Amino acid sequence: MRSFVPVAIAIAVPLLLAGALLGYVAWDRHRFERAQLDSRVYPGAAPLTGAPMPAAPVFSAAHLVPLDIPSVYADGCSLPFGASTIRACPAGALRAATTIAVVGDSHAAQWLPAFDRAGQRCGWRIVPLTKSSCPLVATRMVHADAASCAVWARIVLATFAAHPPAVIVYALYLDGEVEELADDDARLAAIRPMLARLAALGSRVIVLRDTPHLAVDPIAALDRPAQPVPLPRVARRSNMLRTAAQASGVPMLDLDDWFCPRGHCRTVIGNLVVWRDDHHITAHYAATLAAPLADRLAQLMPHPCPPTGAAACP
Repeated sequence: MRSFVPVAIAIAVPLLLAGALLGYVAWDRHRFERAQLDSRVYPGAAPLTGAPMPAAPVFSAAHLVPLDIPSVYADGCSLPFGASTIRACPAGALRAATTIAVVGDSHAAQWLPAFDRAGQRCGWRIVPLTKSSCPLVATRMVHADAASCAVWARIVLATFAAHPPAVIVYALYLDGEVEELADDDARLAAIRPMLARLAALGSRVIVLRDTPHLAVDPIAALDRPAQPVPLPRVARRSNMLRTAAQASGVPMLDLDDWFCPRGHCRTVIGNLVVWRDDHHITAHYAATLAAPLADRLAQLMPHPCPPTGAAACP
């Protein structure tokens, strides 16, 4: 019996410590996601247009950067592995007459903080329809979550058919699941028919240019925030979405210059960390892109400023 006690303690202590750590991380993520920053101290993208750049500690600390994700994940509005049933999680101006659907994988979800604020600014109701690792394409993908991705895609298309939004903003990660297809022809054959299918609904389809894939770990580069992070661009991947959009007669929304000004991606802009990993932008920095997003999106809209938001539109 005596020999059992040390063994039980040896097992119990690590489990208790692990539980406490997970509880702390969950609490810290909740607090972090809802952190309200003073825009005068943390202007984010604003200094790129000449706004003052105050001296302040960088937000956030390197160990917290991976937690800087949109709240749609914690809210269950962006679907995880295995899930396929979409939830109604509107954002922006909730009672607006103009609805903008943002559809795609995590590279669509990363923009939702900006779309939320842009919708409030311009009188647009934002409807996110995103699922991690699931690009909305015409080809059935071959990966671990392919089955639920296919179900999710059918539900999204049925939702659009029943209630076509005024605008569909389409985004996907070009270096992810789409990259696993056989060749460029297969990748274009996956994207172009889907763009045509969405356009046939009568909605205005707008392709959102994919965020770059960095060559280095941007979190490790935080010890030299003043230096640009090298950004090698593979021409095929950076141009493929544009080629598909042009072939489908669909415009492209390009905000690349707001995180990679003059072609040099930065680790920090306006005292905010820009990248949470090597291909996603942080939620706090994304939120500061609402004004340029609203400005460029409005130019591509069929009716740039709906009556309810005309005064607020850029």
